[in-house]
Amino acid sequence: MKEISPVGQFFKKDTQKNIINPCSYNSIHQHWLLAIELVKASYLIHLKDKTHSIYLRGSVPRGLSVDNISDLDSFALIHQANFGWDKATWYDQLNVSIKKKYPFIAETEVMLSSYHENLFKVNPKLSMILKTQSLCIYGEDIIPSIPNFKPDRQMMLNYFWLEKDLTVFYRKSTIKKEDCRKIMKLILRTGFELTMERNHEFTTDLYLCYKTFCQYYPSKNKEMKQVLLLYLNPSHEAFFLKNFLNNFGNWMISEVRKQIG
Repeated sequence: MKEISPVGQFFKKDTQKNIINPCSYNSIHQHWLLAIELVKASYLIHLKDKTHSIYLRGSVPRGLSVDNISDLDSFALIHQANFGWDKATWYDQLNVSIKKKYPFIAETEVMLSSYHENLFKVNPKLSMILKTQSLCIYGEDIIPSIPNFKPDRQMMLNYFWLEKDLTVFYRKSTIKKEDCRKIMKLILRTGFELTMERNHEFTTDLYLCYKTFCQYYPSKNKEMKQVLLLYLNPSHEAFFLKNFLNNFGNWMISEVRKQIG
């Protein structure tokens, strides 16, 4: 059983309180680089000239990846309309290949979004992810052209999907461990977003999401600790998971409506 480790960092801010993007190629742990090249090649093989640019996000480009826990998160901006945040068609196939060659990678995410010259206006949430927590590894880097962000409501993202994703989870007849991981990650980050307008900080690191949430909601410490443990040690026991989330998940939805709207 994986235990909870106190790891993670709040993002640094400049003198104007804007979030500083901590990602850099030099920060990536060396043994992840070959897997990254394989991911990049998969985009170019499948998309060809539709590829505008390819990015990493998450703990890997921040130099905070933890073997056997961290995912390799990537996405591409493409010259094709009507892609919001969609799984690549080769997502599952690539995951199997990466897991076989690089078993220390928990999961590999390959997502597609449409490129637009005025992306900040058309897709502000993706613009936030780009500006604050992404690293361009191929193509024209649009990050410098995107305005800065402060740790406020503009940076809240996960709460928007909470109710919809919980509904989808409840309807599943069979729960896979990756389903459990994904919904627990969403709950942890939504929990942090409930505190952002009070703590004026930003993080995507799950331990800090848990700790910060518990500072503001100490009566829910037990439940959020269980969420973090289920992310680290995912279960496929449908009855247990649905019963737990029916209680805590519904409370989270109610609190999101009250705090964020």
